[in-house]
Amino acid sequence: MTMIFEKLKPADITLCNSTGDVCPAGRPGSPGIPGVQGQPGDPGARGEQGYTGFGGRKGRRGIPGIPGLRGPKGFPGAQGPRGPRGPPGSSQGEACPPRAMVSPTEQTGYDGDGADGIFYCTVAKNVTAKIEWRFKTKKLLPGGKYLFRDDGALIITNVENSDEGEYICSATNAAGTSEASGYLFVRVACECWRSRSRKTWGANRLRYNRPGDGIDSIYFQTDRDVVLQGYRLWGVFRKEQRIPVTIYLYRNLTLLAKKSGTYLSKPEDKSFAVYFSRRILLRAGVRYTATSKITLVRKRELYLHYFNDGMENVSCSSGVNVTFATKVDWRGETTTISSGQLPAFIFRTLKC
Repeated sequence: MTMIFEKLKPADITLCNSTGDVCPAGRPGSPGIPGVQGQPGDPGARGEQGYTGFGGRKGRRGIPGIPGLRGPKGFPGAQGPRGPRGPPGSSQGEACPPRAMVSPTEQTGYDGDGADGIFYCTVAKNVTAKIEWRFKTKKLLPGGKYLFRDDGALIITNVENSDEGEYICSATNAAGTSEASGYLFVRVACECWRSRSRKTWGANRLRYNRPGDGIDSIYFQTDRDVVLQGYRLWGVFRKEQRIPVTIYLYRNLTLLAKKSGTYLSKPEDKSFAVYFSRRILLRAGVRYTATSKITLVRKRELYLHYFNDGMENVSCSSGVNVTFATKVDWRGETTTISSGQLPAFIFRTLKC
C-alpha cells in the first residue's frame, strides 16, 4: 500500500512522516527593491519645410447695398401773383339748370289688390332743385292718397282704376325747369261670380255659436292656369260695420293660403273683397277648396246678404272657365252651389 501511495502523491508535496501527513507551506519571501527610472532620450532632428500650396478660386460677387433714405422735402416756392378779379355774380349765386329723370317710365298696377305704385324723380347729384309732381294737370300735395319721400319719390297708395294716367315730375331752380314723366297703367282684376245675376236675395241671419253659421266652403277647379288674388264676400244687409273675416284656400287637406282681418262693409255696396297676402298660382284641372269664415261677436247677430242663383260652370271675362261642386265642411254642414256667402273669385290673368 505504501508503494501505491508514493505513486499517487504529487511531486511538490513533502510528507512529514511515515504516516503520510502533508507539511504546511512556508512563508513568502520579502519583496525586491524597485529599479531606478531610466533617463529620457535625446530629441529628434527638425524636419524640412513643405512646399507652398496653390492659390484658391475667385470669390463670388457681393450683394448690392441697401439704397439710401429719401432726402428731405424741399421748401415750397414763392407764391405767384394774384389773378384778376372776376365779374360779380348774382345775389343767389350761379346755378346749373336741372335735368329731371323719372323711373320707371311705365308700370302696371291692379285695381283693388291693395298694392302701391311708386315713381322716382332724380336730378344730377351736384344740382339742387325743387321737386313737384302733377297728375292730369293737377298739382299733387302730400297726404291722403299721395306720399312724398325726401329723395323725390312719389308713392300712390292702394292703386285704383282712377289712378291710371301720366305723372309728371318738375325740377326747378334759379337756372330753369326740367320735366319728366311716367305712366301708370291700371288693370281691373277679373271676378268670376258664382251668382248668375250677381244680386242678393234677402238677408241671411247669422247667430253666435251656431254650427255652420258664417262659414261657406266649396270645391272648384279651372280649365287653365290662373292666379288667385282673393274672394268677394257678401256684406251687411243693414247698418254699416266692420266684420272679422278669415279666408282659406286648400288643395285636398293641404292649406295653401290663409288671411284674417277686419273689413268695412256697407249695405249699399252689398259685397266686399278680401285679398290674400300673396298671389297663388292655380293649376288647370286641379281641385281646390275655397272657404270663408265670418266670426261673430259674442251674443250678437248679424244680417248678411246672400244669393241663391249659383251656377255649376262659370265662364269668366278673362277666358277662364271655373267648375264648382258641392262641399261638405268638417262640421258636416253642406254648402250648395246655388247659394252661399262666397259669391265670387278674384283672378289675375294676361287679359286683366
